[in-house]
Amino acid sequence: MKEIISTELKVLKLLNFKLDFLFKDIIISRGKIMKKFLITAVLFLIFIQFGISEQIDNIVLLDTSESMFPYYSGTIDYLIEDIVQKQLQSGDTFHLLSFNDFPEYEISRTIRSEIEIKEIFNRILLLQPIGKYTDLISAFSFLYEYTEKLQLNSLKRIIILTDGIHDPPPESPYPVSSDNITNIVKISENMRRQGWDVSLVQFPIINASTGSSSGTSSSSGTGSSSGTGSSSGT
Repeated sequence: MKEIISTELKVLKLLNFKLDFLFKDIIISRGKIMKKFLITAVLFLIFIQFGISEQIDNIVLLDTSESMFPYYSGTIDYLIEDIVQKQLQSGDTFHLLSFNDFPEYEISRTIRSEIEIKEIFNRILLLQPIGKYTDLISAFSFLYEYTEKLQLNSLKRIIILTDGIHDPPPESPYPVSSDNITNIVKISENMRRQGWDVSLVQFPIINASTGSSSGTSSSSGTGSSSGTGSSSGT
């Protein structure tokens, strides 16, 4: 039986995540994304001298299981538009990890020119939501171990894109059980102790008044509360 881990606001509260709702629909064809990307690459070169001096490791953990299929186009649009195009600066390093049946390293590039942006963009478009299972806890563990091995003097900004379902394969060390929440909280607390900036972007948003779903919900590990109809601990 599938267990929804991240959809419970009480879990986000345990993780000390700040819950923000991003009320927007990102519906753009791949052709339009490509055109927008080319324009962004040019702007990136023009304004590259204004990049921030502090080095940032941007680590994205992307859910590519089949349960993400209904939201995957919006997820990729969000990843490209809101993260790659808007957040990356010259000197930053972008790391992409994916997970379904098991977690996997995809690409890592330090941004120097439009070449790295294109390589990241192309790698993202190769990924498809075809994994039969979703081992969310193994993915969190892999994410922690990967980030811990990065250089010590950089700011770590982690973004997790998922629907929050933990439906692991039979051979997983984390079968569905009452320990699932405990394992997630433990890993998340370890991340917080490291001082990493952790954000969870969950697909889709559930509208409390209508019961319909759309867009994304985002939570960030600052420990304060915000958003609509939600709360988090401090």
